[in-house]
Amino acid sequence: MVDLHSERGTSLVWFTALLTVVTSICLVFATSINQYLLARELTDYAEQFAVATKTLVNQGQDIQTIEQKLISVTSSRFKNSDLVVENVNLVDSKTVEVVLCATWQSPIPLVPVDRSVCEKALSR
Repeated sequence: MVDLHSERGTSLVWFTALLTVVTSICLVFATSINQYLLARELTDYAEQFAVATKTLVNQGQDIQTIEQKLISVTSSRFKNSDLVVENVNLVDSKTVEVVLCATWQSPIPLVPVDRSVCEKALSR
């Protein structure tokens, strides 16, 4: 086996490059999973919001009054993501359509990304 002095230290370079690639992939996965979980939570909440709105509409309440009541409850649920009720509509006087949007922020300080995530739910 020939030991060349010019080859010394090259394994450290490859190890550093591999460590950088693996760390980058882990950061991308962490941010993607976090954004996906916010979207699923927002979908679940939009569906609950739509069902609650439809229930109150069936009881004869006005949709604007219902929207204001539910928005006050909503603001306490999503404290970190700036939840906004984009639209609450009564479509064809039977179906309630709700669109909720939240601002997603990356959980990793090295990746400062903000993104708006919107979800739509219908209740009949």
